[in-house]
Amino acid sequence: MYPDLPVGVFRCDGNGRIVEANGSLADLLGERSPARLLQRAGHLVRDLIVDREDRRHFLKGLRESGGPRDFDCRMYRRDGSTVRVTISARVMRNSSGGIEGTLGTVADITGRVETGLALERAEADFRSLFENAVDGIYRTSGEGRLMAANRALAKICGYDSPDELLDAMNDPVSGSGRAPYVDPARRSEFHAIMNRDGIVSDFISEIRQRDGESVWIRENARAVRGRDGHLLHYEGHVEDITVRRRLEESRQLRAQAAVSGISDALLICDNSGSAIFVNRAFETMLGHDQTSLARMGGVWRLSTQPNIASRIYGTLKRRELWTGEVELSCADGGSLPVEMRVSPIHDEAGEAIGAVLICTDITTRRQAERQLVDLARTDPLTGLGNRLLFNERLDTAVEQTAGWSTSLAVLCLDLDRFKEINDTLGHAIGDDLLVAVAHRLRECCGETDLLARLGGDEFAIVQVEVGQPEAARRLARRIVEALGESFRIGDHWLDIGASIGIALSNEMSASKSELLRHADIALYRAKSGGGNRFCVFEQTMHRELMERKKLEQDLRDAIAENGLSVHYQPQLGMHDGAIGSVEALVRWNHPERGMIPPSEFIPLAEESDLICDIGAFVLQQASIDIASRTDLRVAVNISPAQMRHDDLVQRVSRMLEKVGLPPARLELEITEGILLHDTESTLEMLHRFKALGIRIAMDDFGSGYSSLSYIRRFPFDKIKIDGSFTAGLGSDPGADAIIGAVTTLGHKLGIETIAEGVETLEQLHRLEELGCDAAQGYLIARPMPAHDLHATLGSDFSGLLLGANGAVGGRAPNAERRQARRRVETSA
Repeated sequence: MYPDLPVGVFRCDGNGRIVEANGSLADLLGERSPARLLQRAGHLVRDLIVDREDRRHFLKGLRESGGPRDFDCRMYRRDGSTVRVTISARVMRNSSGGIEGTLGTVADITGRVETGLALERAEADFRSLFENAVDGIYRTSGEGRLMAANRALAKICGYDSPDELLDAMNDPVSGSGRAPYVDPARRSEFHAIMNRDGIVSDFISEIRQRDGESVWIRENARAVRGRDGHLLHYEGHVEDITVRRRLEESRQLRAQAAVSGISDALLICDNSGSAIFVNRAFETMLGHDQTSLARMGGVWRLSTQPNIASRIYGTLKRRELWTGEVELSCADGGSLPVEMRVSPIHDEAGEAIGAVLICTDITTRRQAERQLVDLARTDPLTGLGNRLLFNERLDTAVEQTAGWSTSLAVLCLDLDRFKEINDTLGHAIGDDLLVAVAHRLRECCGETDLLARLGGDEFAIVQVEVGQPEAARRLARRIVEALGESFRIGDHWLDIGASIGIALSNEMSASKSELLRHADIALYRAKSGGGNRFCVFEQTMHRELMERKKLEQDLRDAIAENGLSVHYQPQLGMHDGAIGSVEALVRWNHPERGMIPPSEFIPLAEESDLICDIGAFVLQQASIDIASRTDLRVAVNISPAQMRHDDLVQRVSRMLEKVGLPPARLELEITEGILLHDTESTLEMLHRFKALGIRIAMDDFGSGYSSLSYIRRFPFDKIKIDGSFTAGLGSDPGADAIIGAVTTLGHKLGIETIAEGVETLEQLHRLEELGCDAAQGYLIARPMPAHDLHATLGSDFSGLLLGANGAVGGRAPNAERRQARRRVETSA
């Protein structure tokens, strides 16, 4: 039965029983075949229609109208579920008019019903949203007539209900469907955008409410078109942003007030460089306001540096911050260094639309940086250039003179005797002396000369535009003469000098390193010559310097390998003619050069800091050599460098105990210069030596900074008169007077006196007459190794003295004196 129809088909007999059905109906009701359906559902109405009311209405339709049309109801499926269908049926009658049966169709309308329900729900939801939305919603006709509006829009416009708003807006006299824009031009602008794009987004405008108050709104709208493209209507969304707008304006005012009050200069500009805003600090700093900037042609005209604008623009396009130091033009015609920080301003699409510039005045910082640069190149004590500045200027001078006939001179200068003054009088006096030296050096130098202090007592000069070598010599001569004059520092008159080495640039020595090396070599030659002189470098000097360096290394090796020895020079007692003590003197027998005089290697040791090692060696070796001679005392020199060691007393005490030499048989000789430096510390150390029983002698009295107060304050057992006074006996009345005065003073204070440098009988006898207690010199004996002491000590020296053989105050017989002298010469 109609197997190809997509809808179900059935035929019932006169009693309503289904006698025939097609496959589509069987499928619709969940049966595998029409036969299965006929077996399950015998009666169409009673067995298949679900609702009782639907059954009644269906049967009524059959009786009254010959069959219902499009009768919607639910029918049972085989699994008990239901399906919504529409039934169209027609009663079939026989020739006598009786009901013969019913023929009809059944169609599934489940989807159509659900769609209708969904539409109903959507309509209800839309209406709910429309009526209860916080923001305003409207619909207008193509001609602009307001067709619909919700409560929110009515409230925004100042009306109590949408109907009131519709009536007011569509009033043919006052409304005409037009939105009440405060600025009528905004309405025209709105329609222009809509006609062009078919949509308007985030349209900000101000509208007038019913009572005349104004509010700010943000509006979004679109044109709604039919399938054929013709305009149906417009619909839109309106948001009241009045509160937000007022807050934003308030925020902007506060920000502007804050920005106007900050100390940094702030400027806001658009992409063209036109100033939109400048704060008071900007106007004060540069003298420019928005008007003057506009006359200049924009913000970027402020910079005095080329291409700065393009560099900043490139950074902003990359959405990066730009920071840098620039020079900006001031309104008064000057310029100002600033640190500029530029931040891009972007629109909502991320495109740069302007920039914020914050400028900080860095004038003070620049000045501080320049001061730091100057300080880094300035000696803080003297105000002269330092080593850094000297090297920079020398590099420049070497480059400028390269390949030109103009010469360049480098003068390296050391102060003579400065170390002694600094060690004895203290660093404060030394510093004041350096300042005074710097002042005199400035007066000697020319305007183009660079004078620098390299450190300590080292100075250097770069002399440019030296046409002839004689110009450098003239400068050096002026310096030697100027520094050769005495300096008054505090209560002291100080005499120093200057040793100067000069190097001239030429084809042989044009580099900086060569000039410095050659000047240093020439300086060494000047110092070796006794100081207070200058010397110009010659090639032969290099060899001499290398020899000195080798000698220094040989001395180091000698100290390390026990290559030094100690000799002893006897000291003759004037009262008994006996040798009661000896002075320990260091000797160096070089493996290649033989005996090297102490006058040659001791200064070298002092310059190279080897003197402490030598002093410690002499002290220990002398103590060992003399320990076995119970009748002999040994005198050992202590250098200023050794005295600067705080543990010197402990070292000497431990050494004496180790070698077995009684402290009373050790005599330490110190120079006068030691007493001038850190007097209290020196005095305390000497008293500690005295407490051990060690004797203290003042060496070379009268050769340096002699002061009678030292003799009174310090615990001396002996005063050693310098050999220069001994040499003047008989020829210089002053020498006799000084030695006599010292001897008399010593006796009154209980201090022994000894004169050194005695080489003639006349000197010895005069010392005896002046009351000197002891004598030392070549007349008595030369320095000798320890193993030769026994023979010398056994000699009789009494014949040398005036008071020998009981002839006190007179002369010994000539024969006896000659014999004694021969014994002395033999022992020497």
